[in-house]
Amino acid sequence: MTAPVALLRLAGLERIVVPGKRYPAPLPPDLEAYYCYTLDGGHSILVALENVYREGEPVRGYLVPAPVRAVLRAGYSVKQCRVGNDVRALVWCRLPYSPEIGLLEDPGDSEY
Repeated sequence: MTAPVALLRLAGLERIVVPGKRYPAPLPPDLEAYYCYTLDGGHSILVALENVYREGEPVRGYLVPAPVRAVLRAGYSVKQCRVGNDVRALVWCRLPYSPEIGLLEDPGDSEY
């Protein structure tokens, strides 16, 4: 399963997601709908960065594809939030992030 097209578009990822890929192991059911495979990041989960998000700002600027391993290790929660005019469930996770570089990934977390 791949994250919904509307979320991928909101995050600006629709051009770098490879359709039809699946994670090689079963994912927790609440993460399956947020799975995506990106050209530059491999097997990922589309998450909102909880530790960076500022209340009241549009969530789209905080949506990133994060390595599946990193999300599973860090822990996550699925919460309802306003996305544009809609309310939808998003995966929220606390992962290291730099405004200059982006998501700070452990090289061992990337899976292609």
